Amino acid sequence: ETEDSFIADLVVGLRTGEIKTGAPCRSERLAKYNQLLRIEEELSAAGRCSYAGEGFRTTGNLKRGMTRKPIVGGNWKSMNTVAYTKELLAAFAGCGADAAKADVVLFAPAMHIAHSLEAVAGSAINIGAQNVSKTAE
Repeated sequence: ETEDSFIADLVVGLRTGEIKTGAPCRSERLAKYNQLLRIEEELSAAGRCSYAGEGFRTTGNLKRGMTRKPIVGGNWKSMNTVAYTKELLAAFAGCGADAAKADVVLFAPAMHIAHSLEAVAGSAINIGAQNVSKTAE
């Protein structure tokens, strides 16, 4: 990651309603969140937008033209066991995600996809695949 905050401008310009930057604990991520705050400040001063607050939890904002269902996604690193993965997913499935209000997708490492699908069967949780990277993480 870099401190280039263009992604914040892009998500606002495309009206995606979401951004993926990671937790706001490092400066390159904070730069993107700060840019979103600057954009909101500028547009709200002109009466063109406002921070959604808890309204982001609804299925779209017809007043502002956003009618998509929210997507909640997450991933985890591959350094765990099959048993731990099943335990983790059972905890998520037990939360009772409501597919009518949001799509929930958990992105599993490739080696955990098959048993992840089994672990969430019958719940509103979907399983996706993580990408592969050559980084040293």
